[in-house]
Amino acid sequence: MAKTFDHVEAFDFSQSFITAAQQIQSGEELKMNIPVEGDISEEVSVVQEPGVDADVMSKVNFWQGDACALSEYADKIGTFDGVVIANLLCRLPNPQACLSALPQIVNKGGVVVIVTPFTWLEEYTPKHLWLGGMNDPGMYLVFGMSLL
Repeated sequence: MAKTFDHVEAFDFSQSFITAAQQIQSGEELKMNIPVEGDISEEVSVVQEPGVDADVMSKVNFWQGDACALSEYADKIGTFDGVVIANLLCRLPNPQACLSALPQIVNKGGVVVIVTPFTWLEEYTPKHLWLGGMNDPGMYLVFGMSLL
């Protein structure tokens, strides 16, 4: 996103994810094992993608935060022309709190991209707060909000 936008605020609930992102931002190469199948894993190297130099990386501010408290950050982070919520919605204790805060941080005409596997699990989200994944015809009215 920093190749396209002037400034990027990037946050995650996990401080270890933020620390890893900051290490990559500083030019470090990280090695980690990723699961392949069952007990089988593969070591990979994580580096900045080609074309991402220090100028591009300086546009990104990584910090630890809670997507359910997005409305509390609105004054701190400002508003944006583009917001990406990736692999997150179905892991939040209150996904609607995150979605409801979007009009406070997305500029008129801005774009929000939400990518989620919708793998709802009660260990992350109480079932009564799921935004799908149940046989309830009224469930999908939740997405009837306007961001513009």
